[in-house]
Amino acid sequence: MYFSQWLLARIRKTLFGDASWDWVRAYRDMIIDEKPLALLITLGLGLIWFMVASLVTVLGFYEGDSREVPSVAIWIHAVIPIVIFFYNWIMALYEIFDAERMATWNTLKEE
Repeated sequence: MYFSQWLLARIRKTLFGDASWDWVRAYRDMIIDEKPLALLITLGLGLIWFMVASLVTVLGFYEGDSREVPSVAIWIHAVIPIVIFFYNWIMALYEIFDAERMATWNTLKEE
């Protein structure tokens, strides 16, 4: 488990460098501290995402004969903001857990 986390972090650091995305950190902090505001922001941006992505999907499949593909794609577009919110919520909780775990480890190591 820890090796896979280390490996993914190394790949991310190799591809993107040491740059951190401050807006992701701010969003995760907002999820923990101000959940209603985070839900409103996710809902608003998710609605914009849904409208733009669905419009592109419908226009892209407008000339095709299949009517089922656009409806499935639109449902996927609707689920993506929900998945992003829950993923960032779980990662924010993991960061809290990891900080507490490391603090406990450092305390036990000092004794």
